[in-house]
Amino acid sequence: MNRTLRLFLIVAAMTAFLIGMVVDHATRRASGTEVILDLEPVDPRDLLAGYYVIVSTPLHLLTPDSLGGTDTFGRGDDLYAVVEESGDGVWHAVSIHRERPETGVFIHGKVQYATETVIRADYNLERYYADEEMAQAIELRRRENIDSMRLIVSVGSDGRAIIRGLEINGERRIVPLF
Repeated sequence: MNRTLRLFLIVAAMTAFLIGMVVDHATRRASGTEVILDLEPVDPRDLLAGYYVIVSTPLHLLTPDSLGGTDTFGRGDDLYAVVEESGDGVWHAVSIHRERPETGVFIHGKVQYATETVIRADYNLERYYADEEMAQAIELRRRENIDSMRLIVSVGSDGRAIIRGLEINGERRIVPLF
C-alpha cells in the first residue's frame, strides 16, 4: 500500500470518528427525555474552551437518607438518580441507586465524594458554554437574583444527560447544535 493511500485512510477514519461523535451527540440531544432542573451558576473562563457558566443543580448534592438510599457510595462509583417531574415542571431526584434502574427516567453520574449524610455527584452537566456576553449576563442575573433560571437537559435511555439550553423566567432558550 503506498503512502498516499495510507494517509487517505487515516484521514478518512479520523473524519468518520468525529462525524460519529457529532451524530451521537445530536441524536441523544434530540431523542432523549427532556428534564428541567433548577440551577445555581457561577461564571469562570477557560482559556482553551472559552466562557462558560459552572452549573450546580440539586442533583449535584444529594442526601441519601431523604432518597431512600440504602447503598453506600465511594469516590468514583456509578450513581443513578431516578428523577420525576413535580407540579411546577421541575424534575427532582426521588431515589438513588448503584445499579441501573429498570424503569423510570434516571440520570447517570459519578460520585465525587460521599459521606453518610451527603453525596456530591457529577453528571457531565457542570459547564454551560456561552459567549462572553451571555455568560456574564447569566452570572449577573444569578448574583442579583433577578431571574428564575433552570437548566434544560436531554436524558437518554442509558441515563447520559446532555445540556440543551436554559429556561430564564419561563422563556426557553435552546442552544442550536450547529
